[in-house]
Amino acid sequence: MVVSPLNSLAGIAAARGDLGAASAAYETLLERCRATGQHLYVSFTLLALARLRARQGDDTLADRLYDEAIACGFNPWLSADAMVGQAAVARRLGDLTRARALLDRAEDQYRAADLPAGRPLVLAGLAWWALAAGCPADATVFAAQAASPSGDPATQLLANTAVAAVKAILTLAQQRESGPAYPILTDEPDVAALAARLARPPCRRPRPSRTPPTGQPGPGSSSAPVATRPTPPSS
Repeated sequence: MVVSPLNSLAGIAAARGDLGAASAAYETLLERCRATGQHLYVSFTLLALARLRARQGDDTLADRLYDEAIACGFNPWLSADAMVGQAAVARRLGDLTRARALLDRAEDQYRAADLPAGRPLVLAGLAWWALAAGCPADATVFAAQAASPSGDPATQLLANTAVAAVKAILTLAQQRESGPAYPILTDEPDVAALAARLARPPCRRPRPSRTPPTGQPGPGSSSAPVATRPTPPSS
């Protein structure tokens, strides 16, 4: 069986920053999994490949791969993770309405599957979405909610990055607005517009994640163990 070696090769290449080699390995892995009917691996591989294509700057291809990953429906966590990733792609492609809808769908899926650990992923995505939508006050709220300890290093790094991005943008805008003006600076209208948005109330009331915090069951939930993030099956 060549699935595990290919999966390991792709992961090592991605960790080293060789995105081309990682993408090629995942493409080969995906073809072989489909050819041999190993549907268990298809969802994992599609999600990994979509993330890689996004890192390579090909959001259009990443969007299609995320669509496939969501359609597979192998695991609710994987599908929700794909929705969060696709929301970021949609945001970068300029479709903020679709980006927000995907984040809302991901939140619903995490909640329905009793996966509160997905909450920081959605909130971090909402922080980036609010910045792109010109709602810095909302971004501040979402980023603060995302920063709650999650227990997962990768998720925590993602949340902390959203917090840092929001703080950096707000601080820079405030510093520029209160500092001296220089005729040579061509971005003054942009800075003034951002500062004006900072002074306004939020664009809309930030809707906190409907997923209850870890350890606090939501309405109608039972005391059953919380589901955990799936790991790639070994062959």
